[in-house]
Amino acid sequence: MTEPSEIGMRVKQLRLKKHMTQKTLAERSGVSWSFISRLENGQSHASVSTLAKIADAVGEDLGLLLSPSSGVQVDYRLQS
Repeated sequence: MTEPSEIGMRVKQLRLKKHMTQKTLAERSGVSWSFISRLENGQSHASVSTLAKIADAVGEDLGLLLSPSSGVQVDYRLQS
């Protein structure tokens, strides 16, 4: 099972890969900006339905967020 903090790191990585701000991801997924922030920082848990909305907003499959062997590597360097 994937830990919530690991899921949050994957959300952040995918968001940055798509050059999206937390605010943009929140707007596209229909969840609050503060929730996205808490999720990415491992301070909040998300339901599967919320994770599905987030995955859809970044154009990725939900399995990528949930699978421990997804191959998503977290890179916190901002890309310009």
